Amino acid sequence: MGDGSVVNLQITKSISATEEMLAVLRIVLIAVTIIAMIPVLVSSTILSNFIARPIRSMIDTMKEIQTSGQFKRLSLEEKSKDELVEMGKTFNHMIDLLQANFEKQEQFVSNASHELKTPLTVIESYASLLKRKGMERPDLFDESIEAIHSEAIRMREMTEQMLLLAKHQEKWNIEKENVNLTDIMAELAKVYKNAYNRTVEIYSGDAIEAVTDVQKLKQLLFIF
Repeated sequence: MGDGSVVNLQITKSISATEEMLAVLRIVLIAVTIIAMIPVLVSSTILSNFIARPIRSMIDTMKEIQTSGQFKRLSLEEKSKDELVEMGKTFNHMIDLLQANFEKQEQFVSNASHELKTPLTVIESYASLLKRKGMERPDLFDESIEAIHSEAIRMREMTEQMLLLAKHQEKWNIEKENVNLTDIMAELAKVYKNAYNRTVEIYSGDAIEAVTDVQKLKQLLFIF
């Protein structure tokens, strides 16, 4: 001023209105965040259920198989081509392989017990004949040795066949040759008679020639 004094002028303005606006903005942002999180949570829950449902179904199926001992497959939606469907198809294919191997194992046990019964009976019968009369009758000794040797070979071949069939999608090896069916029938009738003490009669005129696998034909006739 004119007398040399210094004057300080201060101008103030209340910011309460600004603070109120910031508080409202804070509430709005919190509300918007909460509202925006709702669809995110819902969609993530739906997505997780969608992803976990096939896995949960697979786990439940495995537990059911373990409990019941029966093979079961997953029901798949063929329209879908995602990785979960591929995983389900792989699981069903694995179950198919396990079931096929299990059935082959059961078939092998059944075939082994059935097919090996006859040759074992024949060997046991001829061994008993050797034990009783083998030293007294040389002809019976030679016949018994030949029958035991023949049945042992047949058992070995049957075992190889069953082991081959027990493998996945394997087939028998057929070795055909010209044979006399009358002679084969006479040989088998004699073996069957001595093994089971039953009378077997064969009526045949001329020799009957055929082309077949001898061992498998004998096996088939023994089954009959």
